Amino acid sequence: TDIDFMYVKPMDDVFDAMLLPYDSVEGKRARSRIEMEYPERVMPENIEAYLTRDYHQVIPGRKAAFQAGFIILKPNPQV
Repeated sequence: TDIDFMYVKPMDDVFDAMLLPYDSVEGKRARSRIEMEYPERVMPENIEAYLTRDYHQVIPGRKAAFQAGFIILKPNPQV
């Protein structure tokens, strides 16, 4: 086994923000609790994916990779 990362916060808000209507009380609450890499950007109404990056293995001057990251996808039956 290879365990080199862990989540220290529940992911309920991430799933709620993806699945609940963006303009519902619960959806707004979930979205307000999510920490974004670029907080100045507007979160889309229909969130179809989330990802984390492998920040603890970043070499100075390079972008973070996805090797130990985590991806969540919401199925889209129209695609």
